[in-house]
Amino acid sequence: APQSNNSTTFVSKTQHYLKVKKPLLERQRRARMNKCLDTLKTLVAEFQGDDAILRMDKAEMLEAALV
Repeated sequence: APQSNNSTTFVSKTQHYLKVKKPLLERQRRARMNKCLDTLKTLVAEFQGDDAILRMDKAEMLEAALV
């Protein structure tokens, strides 16, 4: 890695990606998935006419949606 005479430390693009970008992208991906799961949960509850699905965890809700 390049070095400087002052106290600034340079970080490679790979290090920056792994430390900053990847966790940010993962949070964004999870947020999108959770938003879609919430939408699906609402649709299934309306379709089935049963609000019990709204209290299910994600895996149970997906199973109910497939049924």
